[in-house]
Amino acid sequence: MNIHKQTLPIYIGITTSPLRLERLKTQKAIRSILNSTVEPMKIIVNIPMRTLQNTTYPLHILHKAPFTHPLIEIHYLENDRGPILKLDGTIDYLYKNQIETNAIVLIDDDILYPPRLLELLWNYHLQKPNSSIGFAGRKWNPNHEQLILKSYQKKNIQKPNYFPCDFLETYHMVLHPYLHFLPKYNEWKIFMEETFDLCPESIYTDDIIIGLWNHKHHITQFIVKGLPIKIITENLPKLSDINLGEDGNNQKVYKKLFL
Repeated sequence: MNIHKQTLPIYIGITTSPLRLERLKTQKAIRSILNSTVEPMKIIVNIPMRTLQNTTYPLHILHKAPFTHPLIEIHYLENDRGPILKLDGTIDYLYKNQIETNAIVLIDDDILYPPRLLELLWNYHLQKPNSSIGFAGRKWNPNHEQLILKSYQKKNIQKPNYFPCDFLETYHMVLHPYLHFLPKYNEWKIFMEETFDLCPESIYTDDIIIGLWNHKHHITQFIVKGLPIKIITENLPKLSDINLGEDGNNQKVYKKLFL
């Protein structure tokens, strides 16, 4: 704990892949969070025994910086759940250790987050403590036929700051009040299994799964004005191009789960 920083009652959840660990992308993402103007209670790094592709993790890397930082907890799990593991694994960790907290913040493992972003998200949360809040998200068109591709970010939002959406995109940081999950732990686990059984492709669409959970429980979701982020990569297409490539699967999952 840094005595010069405010410690927020939040836990940050992240998961990653062996390749991103080996290429040091995960480490850079975590260091950007450690450089925030405020700090969380813990950063939970969720690591399964094997990936969905049945590959193993270079565990020796997890014994080196920044994973040795006192704010970081390596949480090993039996099964991989794809990107939703950043939330599901963090819920497991908090539930099994009987930890109560205000919120879970989800981040991606290939993004550099600006120092003020976590503090900014927390301030938005204080204004709407019962809502899920993030800096990017999506809305569906009225006929449920096509995903609106545009992520609503700073330039798209006019005051008031809170823009309702159908689901939030984790890459730009998302906060979920922990009370959305704590009293419903068993229900959440059943929901996960039923969702994967109904639509196996949903294992790759964590944002839609969380959006469906929020929809079923009448939890409001808002996009707010954020700060620029940076993708940690070499020779990767722009984020908008990546989203375009994912939309075929997104629409397939949406139609199965929402309609």
